[in-house]
Amino acid sequence: MTARRLAILSAVVIALLAFIVLYERNVPTTAERVEKGNVAWDIDPGAFARIEILRDGETMEFARKKDLSWKMIKPIAYPADATLMSTLVFDLAHPEKTGEEVESTSQPDYGLMSPRAVVTVTTKPEKGKESAAYAVSIGKDVPGTDTVAARVKGENRIVFLRSNLATDLLKPVNAYKSHKIFDAGPDDVTQVSIVRGRGRIEFEKRKDQWWLTSPIADLGDSAAVTRLVGSLLGETVSEFVAIAPSELAGDGLNPPMYTVRVVAGGKPSVLEIGATRADGKSVYARANGQTFALDSSMTDDLSSEADTYRERKLARFDAAAVRGIAISSPDRNLKLVKTGEKWAEDGQEIPSASVDDFLTALAAIESRAFLSADETAGVASRPETLGVKIEIADRSPINISFRSRKSGSVAARVSARPSALSVDPAGLEGLVAQIAKLSPLRRAPKAAGAKK
Repeated sequence: MTARRLAILSAVVIALLAFIVLYERNVPTTAERVEKGNVAWDIDPGAFARIEILRDGETMEFARKKDLSWKMIKPIAYPADATLMSTLVFDLAHPEKTGEEVESTSQPDYGLMSPRAVVTVTTKPEKGKESAAYAVSIGKDVPGTDTVAARVKGENRIVFLRSNLATDLLKPVNAYKSHKIFDAGPDDVTQVSIVRGRGRIEFEKRKDQWWLTSPIADLGDSAAVTRLVGSLLGETVSEFVAIAPSELAGDGLNPPMYTVRVVAGGKPSVLEIGATRADGKSVYARANGQTFALDSSMTDDLSSEADTYRERKLARFDAAAVRGIAISSPDRNLKLVKTGEKWAEDGQEIPSASVDDFLTALAAIESRAFLSADETAGVASRPETLGVKIEIADRSPINISFRSRKSGSVAARVSARPSALSVDPAGLEGLVAQIAKLSPLRRAPKAAGAKK
């Protein structure tokens, strides 16, 4: 570090310390601001249990769930927008007051006889402390300022609060609804199902690996399924749309064209998707009893065939976790065992680099096609060209049998997979070439006269 940079950094540190000593230590706490009259009240944000907003004959009510998230319960039961609720709770916990007036007949009309909104905060009961309710009525904006007139319930005075609180309270109902469809993280999702017409695709996560369970049970392409899950979790409402029950069929929601079910944290959530809207860019959808619009690109992922999500690699494994390899062929049989970091056959050490090259070649082989049940049965009658067994720590062994087909192509049958896979013959040839290199290390002969 140059002397100039060191000097600049030192100056920044000194300035920060001076700010803390001269200013921040003198900033009053919320309790001090209450005593001085700078806030209308002081509520611990964590104590909020319920918020009710009355305006223009309409009631919005929100309840806090056990996981501390918020749910709208009036005028419709629906998950609440987390960001907006967080802002509202922050503003209501310590409503900042810029001034006050004692009520009198000569004061201006502040609009509090017919307030624009009345908000009531109810706190949860705690040990040795009952729940409490705090209410404030919101009147007119004060011209030329960023304040709004208000009246705290039980007090005979007008207070002036920051207008951002009124802005929050007067937002439309739809602004308070969560725009997220599935409120979960990727690691929480354990099952996904997609129903479209009479077809169904289902996925299940087993440990860290995705499996396809319908329409066929097979190892899933984890990368592809993970992308699908990410797409589903990232989907958001583009617009809330009111659809009468009698119109659901016309909009493709009764029955739905697609039904997506996601299980996260043991809790299922369902999304129904209908017809494309007149704009051609969005589709009708429904979840949690609410109808809305989604970007139509969502259906692209849902329309993919099951084979799109099947694993094309013969097997996936961590080479470092492999503890044994058995190879059988008409020309040679091998049984390799790993002890510590060394590989050996019948007590003779095998170069680790050669074993790594073999495992790399095996892991690189991909399927060109998934064979049908009849094709798989036909392959079973063909002689085995090569058999490989991979033993892995804390996991069932992987058995792979390669057989030549009448067409000249190569089929591989893998344990725990339902059908044979067609593979490139060049991949098998490369694997055989690596097997030829699995020879014991040749030790250099000792020099004559060397001590034994």
